[in-house]
Amino acid sequence: MTMKRKFTKEEKLQIIKEASDHGVKATLEKYGIYPASYYS
Repeated sequence: MTMKRKFTKEEKLQIIKEASDHGVKATLEKYGIYPASYYS
């Protein structure tokens, strides 16, 4: 069973920034985020 993780606004902004720097796919895998969650 996986627990749904809530990210704070700051964490979300950091993840988006990191994705633009290092590539979306690698960043999503690092944090265990589904692509659909990232794009929504």
